[in-house]
Amino acid sequence: MDWSKAKTILILAFLALNLFLAGQLLEAQKEQSEDRNSTESTKRELNQLAQDKGITILPVDRPTNAPQVAYLEATPTDTATKWTAEPDGSSSKTWNPPTIPVEDWKKQVENWRDYRYHADDSNPVQRVYYQYWRDRPLFDASLTVQVEEGLISAIRFTHFAIEQNNAAQPGVTADTALLSLIESGKLSKGETITAVELGYHGSSYEATVRVLSPVWRIQTDKKVYYVNAITGVSEVATAETTEGHDKQRE
Repeated sequence: MDWSKAKTILILAFLALNLFLAGQLLEAQKEQSEDRNSTESTKRELNQLAQDKGITILPVDRPTNAPQVAYLEATPTDTATKWTAEPDGSSSKTWNPPTIPVEDWKKQVENWRDYRYHADDSNPVQRVYYQYWRDRPLFDASLTVQVEEGLISAIRFTHFAIEQNNAAQPGVTADTALLSLIESGKLSKGETITAVELGYHGSSYEATVRVLSPVWRIQTDKKVYYVNAITGVSEVATAETTEGHDKQRE
């Protein structure tokens, strides 16, 4: 074997590999630069549009990266017979008169570990929790604890078994969702955006399995809005926010 020739071939191969890797690195840096420019452009457009429409956006935490999201299939979980089955698929129970300290609510709910406290939706007479799946809230799977003088008067909750049957895909950013919502004209002049959170939400209907869409939940001082995190389509939630009530700690 001609080792001199083989050595030359190896050197050329390494040079070609280095050139290829350098090209890949430059392409990645270019894409990152374009993403940053796009993010800054969207933010400027959002701020200008909000100003023109008379909408205030509080300095809430908003992720700048596009999230990886997917549609979920949610099946309501069967509950014990001690709970009353409600038409919307939730389960409830009341205590009259109240006798259980509010701190003991976890002893009443079998799947309590799946829920996390949500301060923005809570007030002194009602504690609100949401079921979480992979660190994201399921806004249709809430648990509410009604409180009377430190005692539980009622608990109502929805719990889902979750399956993800499709691959995750890049979604829209929080700023893009806000831009889409303001452009839709659903926000009224003078509304203040107080919170933006990524989670899942679906239509409530009588079905064995519900489809939950990835959404940006945008809360204002007047209403709650959902923006589909894949399509950018927005809707107004039926329930109003609890903004204006005193918040309480868990």
